[in-house]
Amino acid sequence: MYSEAKDDFCKAIHHALRRQPEIGRMLVMSAFGEIKYCLFVAVPGIKIMSTPERQDYVLSAILSDESMPIMWIDIDYDKDGKLHGAKGKQCSYSDIPPAEIDRLKELSVEYAKSRIESFQRQYHRKVGRNDPCPCGSGKKYKKCCL
Repeated sequence: MYSEAKDDFCKAIHHALRRQPEIGRMLVMSAFGEIKYCLFVAVPGIKIMSTPERQDYVLSAILSDESMPIMWIDIDYDKDGKLHGAKGKQCSYSDIPPAEIDRLKELSVEYAKSRIESFQRQYHRKVGRNDPCPCGSGKKYKKCCL
């Protein structure tokens, strides 16, 4: 990973560790630039997304850019905030069962809308035409979800 990407990855973990206990549920931390990943940080006392829910999230994210694989990363912490385990899996378009593509495309649209709304809440502004699209496609907003 590039230095900036490593910093962003570490910041995502720290954000999840701080924010998830406040809201009581698991957040998906993701990056869809040159390095694509979906990060799931499990801590005790929050509602954890099930494995099928996490898989659906990752596979639906692949549909936004079929040419690039995504790393599915699960990190588990114990009640004392110590790292208990980590595992990762590279997922690509070939991992998507053909019978699931239509359902996952619908989920992909829902998740994209959710990321755009989250961006607007977080930054208190609309997504600019030349900003990277928060949906995760890696394209500019004007060429994607505008």
